[in-house]
Amino acid sequence: MVGALIVAVGPPFVGKGLDGPHGKADIITQIKEFRMRPTTFITAVFAPLLLAATSQAAVIRPGVFDARADLGMEVPVGDYDVPPVSLGLGYFPAPNLEAGVFLGYRKMGWDSYWRNSGVWELGLFGEYHLDVNFPLHPHAGIRLSLLDGDESSDTVGQLLIYSGAKYFLSEYVALAANIGVAFATDSIFDVTTLTISETEVRSEGGDSVGLFLSVGIRYFY
Repeated sequence: MVGALIVAVGPPFVGKGLDGPHGKADIITQIKEFRMRPTTFITAVFAPLLLAATSQAAVIRPGVFDARADLGMEVPVGDYDVPPVSLGLGYFPAPNLEAGVFLGYRKMGWDSYWRNSGVWELGLFGEYHLDVNFPLHPHAGIRLSLLDGDESSDTVGQLLIYSGAKYFLSEYVALAANIGVAFATDSIFDVTTLTISETEVRSEGGDSVGLFLSVGIRYFY
């Protein structure tokens, strides 16, 4: 179970311990009383399963901030000189519910919607973190952003719907992995650029829907 994050304003993770009126101490006592009350043994067997199902070991409390860094990749793999990287800051206004902003950058190669151009991405994200008593903590989210290249007329909107999981290395730090489907306002995925002549190039293929993978790190404070 993930331990409590100890910060000045209190622990961002709150959960139920195993001790108490329905916890470890009572279960041990019930097992000792098995000879006197056989039905108590059934309760002792199923109590840990009930505790695991109802444990709030991974609740992230309101008021916590999340500083994040991510490295992404399209599938099929895009033509990158620099793959998509982003920095973001999230905030939890309610238990397990996060909202935030991010800024990203990528440098595209020749076979892309943005030919040999740097592309900045600015957007908002929202995530819901599932409350489970397990080392991998799943989440689901959406990301709405604008991607803008070096040209004046190549700004594209994008909606990314994703899910993933976090693995906590410590009370404050977690690794994250995501997979999602991106919907763009133009055909920016899986583009091939053809040279027709010395003065003419043409893009072929391309799709407005793509698969996006990312890995990153989270710091909660």
